[in-house]
Parts: sequence; structure tokens; C-alpha cells
Amino acid sequence: ANPAIIYVRATAFGHKGPEASQGGFDSNVFWARMGSGVGVTPPDSSRTLSMPGPAYGDTIGGMTIAGGIAAALFSRAQTGEPSVLDVSLLSVGAWAMGLAIDISLLTGSTRPVAPLIDGPVTAPTNPLAGDYLTSDGRWINISFLQPGRYWRDFCEHIDRSDLADDARFDTAERLMANAKEAAEILRGELAGRTFTEWIEIFRTLQGQWAPVQNSLEAGRDEQLRANGYIVTIEDADGHPRELVANPVQFDETPPVLSRAPQFAEHTDELLHELGYSQDEIINLKIEGVVT
Repeated sequence: ANPAIIYVRATAFGHKGPEASQGGFDSNVFWARMGSGVGVTPPDSSRTLSMPGPAYGDTIGGMTIAGGIAAALFSRAQTGEPSVLDVSLLSVGAWAMGLAIDISLLTGSTRPVAPLIDGPVTAPTNPLAGDYLTSDGRWINISFLQPGRYWRDFCEHIDRSDLADDARFDTAERLMANAKEAAEILRGELAGRTFTEWIEIFRTLQGQWAPVQNSLEAGRDEQLRANGYIVTIEDADGHPRELVANPVQFDETPPVLSRAPQFAEHTDELLHELGYSQDEIINLKIEGVVT
């Protein structure tokens, strides 16, 4: 081994323990084994909910590896010593569920998930923390962790200013005490307009909210694009393709991406740089050493 090289061991289960040599995928290790799957699955669901997108855990693992390499490079520059890094789907799966696991280890219990039969739910003491159904079957997420602070503004935006002065809800304490009743009223109000209508109305809302979007809508999101989080590359056939950029920007500048190489696309070029002649490269290919 080259003593100056930083090595990364990316595994399923880590480099120790009885399963260290076993393989795995993000679907079974990161998602299922480390609690994310159970954490989003209602107890009366007919199946465990799967990851919301392909490579969901793999991308987090890749980012963790990149961060580890950056730290190891800095360490080597300071000390002259390289490092061997270990990152596993098990470790990043646990990290993603870290707070939930920490609380479970402290209390000996798990976070309850509301059953499907309960229908739409909000926080027990906060009607402004949950998902609300619109008239066209879409969802709006409201995440006001300080309900009293935003209650009047929210009521004005849904054309129910009277609720802010209602004796049941006119203080933060009363709003929290009567949260279930308030949530029922809000469900009726938000069910009266379409998803698009609420998006336009809520643009001036003071509190925190979001449209619940699918992956195509996410890719076309105005805010995502305004920040340069979607970039265009040219594929092998010369066609422009849009991709999600890596989430880190330096000096407010979106990254410049290029396409991945095709299979063995640069073999000859790299071998020429290493000093191999064309005849030697052909022989290596004939012998099956390279492709």
C-alpha cells in the first residue's frame, strides 16, 4: 500500500462485527435495518413503506465519504500522515435516524406513528404543524413550531380572521389546549381551495410551509433553480440534460458538472499517458488485461 494515499472502505455493515463481510444495499441496511422504514410506516399499513427514491441512502453515504476525504486531506496536510476511512450504510443509516435512536435508547421506547385510520393528523398541541388536504386532492405542509406567533397571520390568509379572536384560540395557550378542534376547522377551510390557489395565497405567509411535491415538481421548483441547484450537462450524444447539482456551493457559484465517462472510454488515453505504446495497448486488450 502507498503510505501517502488516503484509503476509503465503503461497506454495508462496517469493518467489524459478525456481519462485516456481508454485502448490502441502502434499501435493506440504511432504510430497513436502521429504522427509517418503520419510522414512516403507519401501524395499520398493509406493507412497510419503501425509500422515496432510488439511491436514497447511497447518496448520503457518498456525501459522507466526500466529507471524510476532505477532513483526511486536511489532516494529512497538517500532520503528514494519511488515514484509512470507514463509512458504511449501517453508520449513515443510524446517523440519519440519530435523534430518534438516541431518544429510544434514553426512554426504552419508540416514536409512535399515527395509523392510517386516523386520517390526516397534526401535532397534538399544535394545529399549525401537519399536512392539510386541498380540494383537488393535493397536500400542503404547515410547519409553524410557534403556533401562537403565526396564528393571526394564518387566519387572515385563509380568510378566517375571526378565528384569531375566537375565545377557544385567542392565546397561544388556548390554541394549544384546543388544537384538535382548531385543526378540524382548518381542514375544512383548506379543503375549500385548490393546491395551486393555496400556493399563491401562502406566498406572503409569515410562517413556514411547503407544497408537498413529487420528484418532477421538485425538479422544476423555482427556488431550486434560482439557487443553481439544477445544472445542465451535455451527454455523450451531445444532448443537453438537466441534473441535480451537489448541494455544496463555493462563493455562491453553482458547480460545473460534466458527464460520466462511458465504459472504457478513456482507456487508451490513460495508458498513453502512462507511457504505453499503441502496440502494447493492443496486446493488453488481447490478453484481457484492459478493455
